Amino acid sequence: MTKENSQRRPPQEGESEQAADRADGDSLNPFAIGAGFLTYCVRQGWLIQEGKGRRVRYYATEAGREALK
Repeated sequence: MTKENSQRRPPQEGESEQAADRADGDSLNPFAIGAGFLTYCVRQGWLIQEGKGRRVRYYATEAGREALK
């Protein structure tokens, strides 16, 4: 997702455009990225999920041990 040019602030001296975009508050939640990766691994059959919410646990399958080395 990119901002329209009119909404972007210009980079300061020595700053890349990507750094300027990050400074504008377009941050990602690292927990959401981790949750997405775990969901992907479960769908691939690499992990088994037990429980829900704060009590969830993940266990590697045989295939998961090989794939996630």
